[in-house]
Amino acid sequence: MTEKWIEGVVHKSTGEPIADGKSLESANGERIKIVLASGTANAITIIPHNLGRIPQSVRIVNMVLAAAADVVWYRLRTDNPWDEQAIEVRFRFDDADVFLEVT
Repeated sequence: MTEKWIEGVVHKSTGEPIADGKSLESANGERIKIVLASGTANAITIIPHNLGRIPQSVRIVNMVLAAAADVVWYRLRTDNPWDEQAIEVRFRFDDADVFLEVT
């Protein structure tokens, strides 16, 4: 079997750093490690950040769990809004090391 390469393709920028395949650093993102204690599932977790602006998204990059669980974060409409210094999220699991990308 031989490899086939497509040549002459022009990549057009969308203006969105992540969509264009650039690093999160160029999108002014921040990676944060947090440790969730036992018994903290579904409780508000306050996570400070250094973006200097209100984040638009949070993504779980990696985690180490004590036991199998649904790996989900969420917010309720009644939770405080995110601001330039911290975000508040809830996790459906506890007793874990969580690595987040905040952008």
